[in-house]
Amino acid sequence: MPQPPAPSSLRILCFGASITAGYHSFGLAPPHPYAHRLQQLLTAALPASTKITVSIDAVPGDRIINGNYTSRLRKHFPLPPSSSSSSSYPSTSLAAAAAAEEEERQQQQDDEKKAKVPSSSYDWIILQAGGNDLTSSSSSTHSSSSSPAAIFAALKQLWRICTADGATTQVLALTVTETSSAQESKVTRDRYAALNAMIRDAAAAAAAEGREKENNGVWVADVEREVPYWGMEAGERRRVWDDGLHLTPRGYDLLGEKVGARLLEILRGQGGREERRERL
Repeated sequence: MPQPPAPSSLRILCFGASITAGYHSFGLAPPHPYAHRLQQLLTAALPASTKITVSIDAVPGDRIINGNYTSRLRKHFPLPPSSSSSSSYPSTSLAAAAAAEEEERQQQQDDEKKAKVPSSSYDWIILQAGGNDLTSSSSSTHSSSSSPAAIFAALKQLWRICTADGATTQVLALTVTETSSAQESKVTRDRYAALNAMIRDAAAAAAAEGREKENNGVWVADVEREVPYWGMEAGERRRVWDDGLHLTPRGYDLLGEKVGARLLEILRGQGGREERRERL
């Protein structure tokens, strides 16, 4: 099967919290975002004519629920301007007023579509979220608002901001990377497993809600399995993992390679038929 042509440009936004920021060494050393290695890999793999831009929007410690994820993302995908539905019409005929109202409604729809697809929009949002929500409260007293199901529902809202009707942006959703505490606490381990299972099963969730689309989609890169904590040999773990939660610079480079490999797989049309249904 022939591969699709390489894009002439590729605009990517890596969006998330401390893992996306490349936080390590307790903040005492400069960050080392995986985006750097991602751009190197894409530059080497795609034709020299492809203009690649990789930007970062990362705030360590941020959460989806009771955090700033949504407001931060909205800066890249602004809401349409408020409509002026209270416009008055001259008291001519009812038919003329109805025609004028229909014309305004159509204009508003056109304006909304344009507002949802700003000229500076990204082709891809690589989005990781939910890790801080999973660990933000005591493991024995998690409320329903911070349950994996509630976190996943909020995460899907972020995806929908990116893939709104008329938008050309696609999302590469990253599973939540492991932590050392996940092995030590069954409650934490179960919460991580539940959220990541929901992210992996996004296709089934989309189908159940009837929100599948053919154009604007959400794809998954399973970085929890690609860059494991407990599933890694002890010596390699010391080189890749920093403090049981964050990665070392070498680890972030590895993460960038895994994310880049997954993105290239999708761009080359090898994402897998079943994962093409992971579209909201």
